[in-house]
This record gives sequence, structure tokens and C-alpha cells, in this order.
Amino acid sequence: MIDKKTNNVEVFKYNLSFYYSSTLIYFIVFVVYVIVRGQFVGNIYKLVTDDPIIYVFGIIILIALISLIYNIYRKRNLEVTNEYIQYTDRAKTRRIETKNIEYIKFIREKGRKYKNFRLIFLKQKNKKRITIIRPFEYERAEILIKLFSGLKNKVEGRRADV
Repeated sequence: MIDKKTNNVEVFKYNLSFYYSSTLIYFIVFVVYVIVRGQFVGNIYKLVTDDPIIYVFGIIILIALISLIYNIYRKRNLEVTNEYIQYTDRAKTRRIETKNIEYIKFIREKGRKYKNFRLIFLKQKNKKRITIIRPFEYERAEILIKLFSGLKNKVEGRRADV
């Protein structure tokens, strides 16, 4: 939890494990397909280059690799304190002050098989749009959910006082 007196900043990095694993799986499937599809002529292995599936796999791997590199480059983080919630990206920073939050809701996403998969909705006082945070897109998601539940209690306590 965040210490109320020192106002520590908790930083949550964007989780890139999906991009790493998908790129690796596509590459392994590509290598296995090339090995199975190739031909041994005598003691020499000959790659069949006229197979269009090899090119499709190559394009898929290239797209997965580009998306991985792009997300590494972006360096997305979520910073949470008692005073603010801040999205940090290589290109921009967006800050939401906790005093400007009208309410925080936890909602389970419909159509998901996992019961613990939640969305966090933040409604700001002067904005029409609701900010959506998907905690499982960040590392240490359980801690992030606990921090937001503490912030929710703080916001609801402030609303009850008014």
C-alpha cells in the first residue's frame, strides 16, 4: 500500500509477456514447418521456397516482432499515489488527480472465462469520458487492484463527507 505520510509512488510497468511469447511461438512454429516442409536430397537439406505458407509465416513473425519492438520503445508505465494516477509513455504523460475523481468502479469484463479479470472505470468530475484501466495489462496486477480499491474507499469517503 501507499504510505499516506510520505506519498510513495508505485510504478507499474506495462506487461510485455504476451508479445514475447507470441513472437517466440510463431518463430518456433515457423522453424518446425520449414524443417518438415524441406527436403533431404542425399546428404543436403533443400529448403522449399515456393511454398506460400512459408511467406505467410514470415509476414506473421515480422508483424509480431514489429509490435514487440514498438511496445518496448513506448515504455508505458502507470504511476499511482494518493494524490494522482499518471500514465507515462515515451511520447506523453497524462495525470489524473485523485481529488478530481468522481467515482471508481470495478467491473468484470463480459465474455471472459476468467472470473478475476477486471476493468477499473474512473469517472472524473469535469470529463464526460470514463477512463478504463485494465490491471492485468500491467505487472503486479494484484497490487494494482488493491491500490485502486484503497483509492476507491478514499474517494467514496470523500463523497460521503460532502
